[in-house]
Amino acid sequence: MKKKIKVTYNVSVMLIALLLGLRTYPGEWSNFFFLVVGLGFFFTLGIIVQGNSKHSK
Repeated sequence: MKKKIKVTYNVSVMLIALLLGLRTYPGEWSNFFFLVVGLGFFFTLGIIVQGNSKHSK
């Protein structure tokens, strides 16, 4: 249950950052928001993979 909440939270933060990045695209803030989306993707992927490896043991 905690994994599902973490993944939902991470995806929602990534979507908000993506929308803000697209809205401010020609500016400097868009670089920051796209960086947040990129890092958030790898953090979310780490949560998903970590959860799957624990269940397989």
